[in-house]
Amino acid sequence: MKITKKVLDELTKCYCIANIMYNNEHHIIVAAEKDDQCYIYNHDLERKATIWDGIGGTMSIVPLEGTNGEFLATQQFYSPNDSKNAKIVYVTSDGKYNFKTRVIAIVPFAHRFDVLKGEDGTKYLLICALKTNHEYKDDWRSPGKTYFTVLPDDLEHCDVITEKDCTVIQENMLKNHGYYRIVEDGQEKGIVSCDSGVYLYTPPKKLGDKWNVEQLISDPGSDATLIDIDNDGNKELVVLSPFHGHKLRVYKLIDKKYKLVKEFPEDMMFLHAIWAGELNGEKVVVIGHRREEMRTIILRYRNNDYEYDIIDENVGAANVNYFEKDGKQYLIAANRETNEIALYIVE
Repeated sequence: MKITKKVLDELTKCYCIANIMYNNEHHIIVAAEKDDQCYIYNHDLERKATIWDGIGGTMSIVPLEGTNGEFLATQQFYSPNDSKNAKIVYVTSDGKYNFKTRVIAIVPFAHRFDVLKGEDGTKYLLICALKTNHEYKDDWRSPGKTYFTVLPDDLEHCDVITEKDCTVIQENMLKNHGYYRIVEDGQEKGIVSCDSGVYLYTPPKKLGDKWNVEQLISDPGSDATLIDIDNDGNKELVVLSPFHGHKLRVYKLIDKKYKLVKEFPEDMMFLHAIWAGELNGEKVVVIGHRREEMRTIILRYRNNDYEYDIIDENVGAANVNYFEKDGKQYLIAANRETNEIALYIVE
């Protein structure tokens, strides 16, 4: 597998990446962590517009299915120490690269969120709060929670959602940081990671039912994903541990429980970016860390073991995503520590 890098653009503290369909064409959105811009690029990788300028604090972007490029995004989550004013905005456009935003939810410390559909088609807004209160730097006395509410049909005119409008799914989630969406047998699910473990969330089968929350492991997780890297028919759980941590771990399903089978001995400081999928027909996980060597790596299964190759270093990826263009596969990374939006062409 050959990977060629190209720097697409620069954005101060670039952080969040999403693929959307806009005007019947694939586009990419990249937003910043601090008071900086959110850009949109077309399928020819040209920057077409600035969606917003200045407010930033974007941890998550969720495209809305069946729309012309509409999406939800977090704003004003600037760090674990500055996120009391976090909110979720609804972004629309006139089809001519003119965008407007409307606040639809104000939930303090809302870090990750998603829109997941139940079996009956109900759309749920799942919100993961990193913590629930904060008084001083590195104050972790108030653990996070997960909430949900039914996503309003009319986001243009709905009342602003607050904590009081949401139902708590899970409490006492210290350093409730990680979220990763997967699809199993057509059902959308979310992997939620915090200090008390890694959990698999499945939306209610029908409106009024409870969420199914399965604890996969009790070891702390900062981010995690599920993928069958070794092609044995069962998905491995790949975990970055602990919060903003330094250990890359692989768990296998053994006797119906996830057990640690590989912990890489080297420290990878401030592990953060994670994406799982297929590159050139091989199941892999792409991972990035944001301190010291600041490498981006590809985890794979070879020679009866889990190994990785380094594809970049001294870049500090906050998040990584994937798309295809003209028959080629691309990874796109928000290399936060170097302010570069980078493309990695897979050949």
